[in-house]
Amino acid sequence: MKTNSIIFLLLILTIFNLSAKSQDKDFFQDKYLIVLDMQEDYIQGKIPDSAAYEFIGNVNKIIGCVDPLNIVYVKTEMIVSSLSFKGISIDTIADLNFCKGLQIVNSNIYIKKDGNAFNNSELAAYFKGKNAKEIIIVGLLAERCVTHTTRGGLEIGYKMFLVPNAILGNRERTKSKSIKKLINMGVEVIN
Repeated sequence: MKTNSIIFLLLILTIFNLSAKSQDKDFFQDKYLIVLDMQEDYIQGKIPDSAAYEFIGNVNKIIGCVDPLNIVYVKTEMIVSSLSFKGISIDTIADLNFCKGLQIVNSNIYIKKDGNAFNNSELAAYFKGKNAKEIIIVGLLAERCVTHTTRGGLEIGYKMFLVPNAILGNRERTKSKSIKKLINMGVEVIN
């Protein structure tokens, strides 16, 4: 009798687990994902390897839930200035490597020049052409580009979502404060 109870319990848990996975897939079905500033230069040496590994793993989990065709990767164009006897030179570096271990599932890669990724007219046209309504943001940094891009999406009229464990901040306290401000503006959080 005890064996039957255990089998019944396992059956119920399996059905519940499959149902939960189905609901997760349904939740992400029509959403778009912006993977923001996941560049090696921004992470390497700035956070411990174990924290970077966990963070990138969390981002990859979200990437795995969203239709690969609905994922956009955004890189920041970096400006480097140098001073020499010939004068000041300013160079742009746009082709920075993504973080090691980040899943790249398509070639939807856009370059941004400022904090708000929606200021890139090609990216804005991409979402408009897809008739996107709901956009999830993951990446870095909470206090800067995540905040500016999320606000930019809200201003355009998108329903915006954040995944806190797939977002890095300068410090946990300032990250939480930034996310709370965005929640007060109507952003939803996915745990």
